[in-house]
Amino acid sequence: MTRYTIDELAQRSGVTSRNIRTYQEHGLLRSPTITGRVGYYDDGHMARLALIRSLQDRGFSRAAIRDLLVGWESGYSIADVIGVEQALTTDWDVDAGFVTDAELDAVFGADPAPRKRAVELSLLRPAEGGYVVSSQRVFDAGVQLLGLGVPIGTILDVAEQLLDHAQQIAADFRHLFEDHVMSHIDPTSPDSKAATVAAVEALRPVPGSIAGRAIELTLSRALREMLVDLVEREGRSTAVQGRDA
Repeated sequence: MTRYTIDELAQRSGVTSRNIRTYQEHGLLRSPTITGRVGYYDDGHMARLALIRSLQDRGFSRAAIRDLLVGWESGYSIADVIGVEQALTTDWDVDAGFVTDAELDAVFGADPAPRKRAVELSLLRPAEGGYVVSSQRVFDAGVQLLGLGVPIGTILDVAEQLLDHAQQIAADFRHLFEDHVMSHIDPTSPDSKAATVAAVEALRPVPGSIAGRAIELTLSRALREMLVDLVEREGRSTAVQGRDA
């Protein structure tokens, strides 16, 4: 299991060290394991912070989250709590990264507007010393497009469009899951939570695999058509030049 100092946990999670300590003081987050004089956090702390942030984004106050977590842990076994937390967080951010302010300045330049928009799109999340990158692969692809001469504003426009399409795909798969998977799980069964977590884990890679492959196939056809059009235009241009000569 990965171990983090509080500064490393803050950097990876996007939660400030001050808030991490506050969550501990209010019983939302268990204390770190002390080795020598250093406190070490683990993936369980990372999962709990992601859950707290998710609940806050949905409008829960800190007190309400504490009451919810206390009641949750009282009503369910610790295995249930850990299982659901891991299902909510484990591997979903496996591609996350981190960039310092200086590194981001080299990409976005002095204009604060693109950086602000990237945060609004949840592509970046402010953290201590820089920003958490929601997907390192997406960030690297954006840098590559910049290197090819595509303006940062255009890249963000495309990213926003893709995110809109992704939300629709996610909604479609959620309905599929609820209608055809959850309907077969008995909520009164003692194994219902474990079965739900297992089903979520099985579903997780499916939408990305299908959507990713569909985009690859469609893009390949579009690029072939573009190259054919280019060759045909060059051929017509050469023919015209030949006649004029």
